[in-house]
Amino acid sequence: MSTDQEDAFWRYSFDHMAEFDLPAVIDYIKKITSSETVAYVGFSQGTAIMFALMSLRPEYGRIVRPFIAMAPITTVSGVQSPIPSVSIHQLALVMSLFLERPHQFTIPAWLSGVFWKSTHLNESRVSVYSQHASSVGSWELLHWAQLVISRRFERFDYRSRAENAAKYGQATVPDFPLQAIPREAVIALIRSDGDEMSTVPDQERLIAVLKKAGVALDDYVIPASNWSHADYLHGLDAGRLIYDHIIELLDRFTL
Repeated sequence: MSTDQEDAFWRYSFDHMAEFDLPAVIDYIKKITSSETVAYVGFSQGTAIMFALMSLRPEYGRIVRPFIAMAPITTVSGVQSPIPSVSIHQLALVMSLFLERPHQFTIPAWLSGVFWKSTHLNESRVSVYSQHASSVGSWELLHWAQLVISRRFERFDYRSRAENAAKYGQATVPDFPLQAIPREAVIALIRSDGDEMSTVPDQERLIAVLKKAGVALDDYVIPASNWSHADYLHGLDAGRLIYDHIIELLDRFTL
């Protein structure tokens, strides 16, 4: 990959993923399967991307059936800072100063909450989990820092009134229009009351918008105390508490 290609790759927010990557994948699956609908199971940022796509292009709210959202995320106003004595708002401001230059970051598993938040961790697998790391681009992180500061679910801010105007037709950054998600959408939420990333107030804010839009929701709250964001992936009872329910949803809406 050339330097210019690398620069373009890391200059990529989840807004771009919703606008370009996700519809391309869905359209490809429709083409090779000759199916009119596609089921989608997303986790965390994977849910934010689909909510963004359905709001920007409501026709995908009729194509993606069902959209199963684990740890659904749009606004992140309830997220807490992992650093004592430093607020999440202060941390986001500091991050935003260093992230405008396109760059790759590797985030180790211990920073994602696996070890410092989970109370359902399969401790016999810690040596495996500790090897996991995620690569992200600077603009992806910058977009999330932006949402923490704004407390809104908004599109990527190019930090230039001219660039914003060229992209959005206005100098200020618009919100993703969640109210545009069509009432025909089939959305199933899988959430918990102990998630430090998808917090209950933010979940309730999302639910209120979707209900106001007339979307009928399947709303499942995981029946386990202190179920953290990382437990969706590493929790001992994830199969029984989450994945059995996902299979039931897929059977109900796709067969």
